[in-house]
Amino acid sequence: MKELLELEESGLRELKDAHYVKSVLYKDMLVLVVKIPRNSDALLKKLSKELSESLKVKVKVIEHTNDIRKIVAQLLSPARVLGVNMVWLPDGTQIYSVRVLRSDERLFPMDKNSLEELLHLITGEYFTIKLE
Repeated sequence: MKELLELEESGLRELKDAHYVKSVLYKDMLVLVVKIPRNSDALLKKLSKELSESLKVKVKVIEHTNDIRKIVAQLLSPARVLGVNMVWLPDGTQIYSVRVLRSDERLFPMDKNSLEELLHLITGEYFTIKLE
């Protein structure tokens, strides 16, 4: 992404070691998946803010990982994820069930069905979000 290169040149030296994995534009939100050698939540938040300002769209930057729970937690943040379970359906398919407090639904970056679809676009897996 051109904007990432511009940010690196303008002062975010930490991006030099980062690797762009993929981006997904869904409705009014851009999700950017990057691989960073050192886990830096502050860098991800700063990057989200800078890109949101330059692109004029809501941007969420998440770290690339194979841990489904971590991806879900980063995308639903600041809502708290109670658990992520894999459910095997009778036809042999699998779906991830994400449990979140009902009171945290107001903290979602977008509606529940859109988040389920966005998670599918990012990971390739199917999700259902359950409010408890």
